[in-house]
Amino acid sequence: MLKYNQIYFYRVRGLWKWQTFFSLQSFKALKNSKLSFSNKAILTSLTLTQDIFGPARMHSYVDINPSDDGVTYTTHLKKWGLTLYKSVVTVTLSSNGKDMNLRGAEYCFPNLKRGVPFDPQIGFVTKTTTNAHYQMPFMGLLWDCETTLKPPGKIKIRQSWMKVTFVLKEDYNQILKQRLDEIPPPPQ
Repeated sequence: MLKYNQIYFYRVRGLWKWQTFFSLQSFKALKNSKLSFSNKAILTSLTLTQDIFGPARMHSYVDINPSDDGVTYTTHLKKWGLTLYKSVVTVTLSSNGKDMNLRGAEYCFPNLKRGVPFDPQIGFVTKTTTNAHYQMPFMGLLWDCETTLKPPGKIKIRQSWMKVTFVLKEDYNQILKQRLDEIPPPPQ
């Protein structure tokens, strides 16, 4: 029988397209954060321009290797045709069926060729197999992250000074609905 974490990642395998919404809670706290100057500028511009030019777009790809309970998760955040951020994360699923270990690197504009590794992180998938919680590296910091697979699919990350919500595009929500019906969660 499949475990919670295996079901979760089986459901999210493949390509996903998202709209990304930024909500700045405190400009002063952003200014004083440990982010690099360029990442502060990127987050500020994405926040200030989304109402006029629309949300940024994120493409993610989840590749599962069932032989070793490994998952590779790649993301690209784009605005105005430019890749502003990308990450490559390797997720190792724990044999307890719930936990997952994340490690990898992130690449921030303007130097997208130089990956910055992040410290390994631990997360977990809930028994419903439709939610995951972990610390997600984004723009050089670790953000509290919660994913929800129940349509509309969302990823929410936050700092005390900013919230970011990634919302699945409608045609990908249809795929998600089908996948939720494919494999029921294990009995409680």
